[in-house]
Amino acid sequence: MKDKIPYIIIGVLIGVIVMQWQQGPAPAQAQAPEPITGFGSYSAGNGAAAYHHVMLANGDVYRNLSKTSGGDGHFIFRTPPTYVGNFWQGPPVQTNQSTWGAIKALNNTEKKGG
Repeated sequence: MKDKIPYIIIGVLIGVIVMQWQQGPAPAQAQAPEPITGFGSYSAGNGAAAYHHVMLANGDVYRNLSKTSGGDGHFIFRTPPTYVGNFWQGPPVQTNQSTWGAIKALNNTEKKGG
């Protein structure tokens, strides 16, 4: 029985490969939660940092900043993508909590005209 174990393992591996082969190739997809529907990039040129914007299908816009070295195209640095806002709904809503005192003070300065 010990002599048959490698043949059993090889048989199972071949079976798994055959099952995967029968399913066919998987479609290539980006590593994003939604399909990318727009891309934009701009730079001042001459090795300056470049901003890259990506818009997903649901309207979410992300931005990152990168800088390449000279003409070889190797990245010196690249920031992780940051959420800019939703194209359809505007920028993200500020979540700073205000106290009633701050709201009253703001209201009093508006009434005084200053």
